[in-house]
Amino acid sequence: MHSLRCTNCHSRDAALSPHWTIVADEGRGIPPEGLPHLTYAGEKLRSDWTARLLAGKVPYPVRPYLKSHMPSFPAYADVLSQGLAAEPEPPLFDKALAEIGNKLTFRTALDCRQCHAVGRDQIMGDDKTQISPGINFAHARERLRPDFFHRFVLDPPRYDPATKMPKFIADLKTSKVTSVFNGDARKQMEAIWNFIQSVPVEPEKMPAPVPKSAPPRKGRRRGHTRSIDNRFRGRRPGRGDKQP
Repeated sequence: MHSLRCTNCHSRDAALSPHWTIVADEGRGIPPEGLPHLTYAGEKLRSDWTARLLAGKVPYPVRPYLKSHMPSFPAYADVLSQGLAAEPEPPLFDKALAEIGNKLTFRTALDCRQCHAVGRDQIMGDDKTQISPGINFAHARERLRPDFFHRFVLDPPRYDPATKMPKFIADLKTSKVTSVFNGDARKQMEAIWNFIQSVPVEPEKMPAPVPKSAPPRKGRRRGHTRSIDNRFRGRRPGRGDKQP
């Protein structure tokens, strides 16, 4: 990870990425979207999916609203994925719990579908939600590990400060839906996890939603045209790069 300079874009433990500062400084003064942290990547993601991502073999954009693009490292994909996490168990789910979890995702309950698509069922949120939709539940199934999921959903900002998912279980114990498991949030999240495992994965038939672009803003500052990539890579601009 050091030789590939992963922390030039992604923060990991105490190593903070310069990405946010550089893009904000070199851009139009608009704070950029936060990129995923690597601190919990090994606990969060399945190693088989991570290997495919690093090899450039994931056929859909995980976060289509991000303008930054993840490069592929096919020669290092297996080594990096195995180093980040151990091999996961195959996903299993309880059909009865999955049905309860499905009901919890609708607007009358926890309203997960406001931000997250479920397979080919697109998100139900408004235009603002369409700009940066959450990850499709079908994709979450092949990405996430259960232990991380259960910790993360109770308090998302604790594990990823850049996440767009709010903390909606204030006391980490009870949700607003008291009619299911007497409001026990952990049991409800277990039901949603089982539902996620039941969502079929059809990437070739199920393209990720294309978010609506935010309107461009005027007032780009002059004198900041040096290549951001060159600053990330720690080298001087080449002949084809514009000079400040």
